Amino acid sequence: MPIYNASHSLQKVQFFAEMQAIADDRKTAIASYSLQKSKLQPKLQAMPDTASFPEDIGLILKEQREAKGLSKTELAALSNRVREVIYRLEAGQESTVSSLMAVVRALGLRIRFERAGMPTMEELAERFARDDDDAA
Repeated sequence: MPIYNASHSLQKVQFFAEMQAIADDRKTAIASYSLQKSKLQPKLQAMPDTASFPEDIGLILKEQREAKGLSKTELAALSNRVREVIYRLEAGQESTVSSLMAVVRALGLRIRFERAGMPTMEELAERFARDDDDAA
């Protein structure tokens, strides 16, 4: 039968206290690293799940450009396009597929296609509300 003494129990308590301190220090270091990392990385705004209209693509491109802190001129240079292309794409106007792909790549994005039906009533209402806002 083992004999336990106060010294052994104290050593055990000290050991667990040291382990807890190490764990707490690790948690603090991880939290500090995460905070520093989040301050260094630009905050990306949530993108809509779908783009049913050219204007939706334009809004996504504009939000991503602004989130990365790029001007239209800088994005044009990164995508090897003229600034007018950026204006047209962000406005949902006509452009070439190659220009769209170049800008998407310059923003570090990719396009994904999926089967879709007609736009929902909510999507239509939102689009027409944007048109009304533009006219005002």
